[in-house]
Amino acid sequence: MSEEKLTTAIAIEQQTDKDVLIAEYQALRDEINTNSQVASNAATVAVTATVAFITFGLGSRNWAVFLAPALLIIVSVIFVTSQYTSTARIAAYIRRRHEEGDLRDLKWESALKEIRQVGKDSGTINFILSLSVTFLLLTLACVGLSIFYFVLSYGSPLTILAHGQFSQPLVFSVILIVGWGVLLALALRAIYQLNRCFSGKNFELHYNNWDAAFKELAKRAANGSSAKG
Repeated sequence: MSEEKLTTAIAIEQQTDKDVLIAEYQALRDEINTNSQVASNAATVAVTATVAFITFGLGSRNWAVFLAPALLIIVSVIFVTSQYTSTARIAAYIRRRHEEGDLRDLKWESALKEIRQVGKDSGTINFILSLSVTFLLLTLACVGLSIFYFVLSYGSPLTILAHGQFSQPLVFSVILIVGWGVLLALALRAIYQLNRCFSGKNFELHYNNWDAAFKELAKRAANGSSAKG
């Protein structure tokens, strides 16, 4: 093969590799946008359904109905958190694999990292914070209403437990106290994870994981080449 043809072949191969990288970069950016849309839609559905449950509970005046929206909130928060965690992981991969690799002219995630460090990436963070406050208030509303309607129907659960006489109200009192204790703990934990998933510290954790992974892959490739040599 002549030198000119060899140079042309190398140039075509390099361009093909770059096209593949750009295609992956765009696909990952699209996935980030999809995650944000899915998270937003899920949050809207969860809030709407929770309000509907609360409205039904107010009409039925049944204390147990309010357990359902609390469980819905927990599941919804966990799902939304998974979407934003995926976004943070993808963003870290883009920065490490592409923007610090062969696509150095693309600086979207690298620039966002600098913006986050000076505390000016307020859009998504404010949305997550407002969502967390909304879910927390809805959970507390469910707790308050559940206890209120329980007291109207059976009296104070603490008084019923103090008497210790086995009865239906005693069983319901145990369910009320234990059930809400568990649900509140789960809800607070889920909301904490939601706020943590989009923090700068979490982004850097994902970045460091990718960095370590790529270094390990490079090391294995080097060892494989040495073994073949």
